[in-house]
Amino acid sequence: MQRFRRSQTSALCYGEEFLAVGLTSGPASLYYATSHQEYNVLDHGEAVKFIAFQRQNSPTGNLRLEKPPRPLDMDFDGDTLRVASNKNYVASWGLGQGAQPEPAQRPWSNALEPDHTPLHLSPCAFTLCASHGMLAVAHLDGDLALLDPFADRQLECFVPTAKRSPKLQRVSPCSW
Repeated sequence: MQRFRRSQTSALCYGEEFLAVGLTSGPASLYYATSHQEYNVLDHGEAVKFIAFQRQNSPTGNLRLEKPPRPLDMDFDGDTLRVASNKNYVASWGLGQGAQPEPAQRPWSNALEPDHTPLHLSPCAFTLCASHGMLAVAHLDGDLALLDPFADRQLECFVPTAKRSPKLQRVSPCSW
């Protein structure tokens, strides 16, 4: 517990079997989810920004991959690690046999359409859920989009009903 007094919590993840607490000083402490007894401590010397558990695997190691610029969120989809960047794309690495060292990059907008301008706004909030095949992106102007980054399509788009209003209305297609 001494390491918690010298640092700040910077990441949390609650999985089926473990609770992980990442610290700004570098360690990530793993606890059993039911008893909260310490299981292991992983330390890689850098502030821990994100923690995620890969299903069906015991979290006993840490992984170093070249991160995309300004990562926003990460999630596992089977043996694939997906990391969202504020540069409007998702980087993914296959972690199985013959894992690729460089990530595949996929934009999360419909910028692949010839008459569509790619996004230039960085999101202010973001969450990625590979198991549902969906990501939610919020922008400073209040727009919120639900996207399927794996099929390059928008699922839903919402805009505020008035400036600074918490109420949203569905629109199609998104203005951005």
